Amino acid sequence: MKRKIIKKLAKKSFTKDKIDEKKVNMISNLLNKSDLKVYIKDLKNINSEKIVTVTVASEDGVDELNAYFRKVYPNKKIVVNTDPELINGVRVVDSNNEYEFSLKSFMEDAFKLTND
Repeated sequence: MKRKIIKKLAKKSFTKDKIDEKKVNMISNLLNKSDLKVYIKDLKNINSEKIVTVTVASEDGVDELNAYFRKVYPNKKIVVNTDPELINGVRVVDSNNEYEFSLKSFMEDAFKLTND
């Protein structure tokens, strides 16, 4: 099956910006193994375009961050996770773009600069 057709099937697998399990099951039963791999990859890509993942160091101020990112990304679902290793920072993943603003990343970059 052609890639364009599989991509269209993946787009049609969503109902109200959510994956429709019935459609996915029906389509996946009709595809061969190689087409199914492409279909799943396209589903993941389309789904990741609709979600912004925000990772913070602690739960403090999560509501304010959530409200802020809802304004910045009005048409996307905001998922907030915690990771204590960020050390007073935030990591934002928007489809293929990743932004990290943390003390840890600042220190790592400074260390790299001093070693070069």
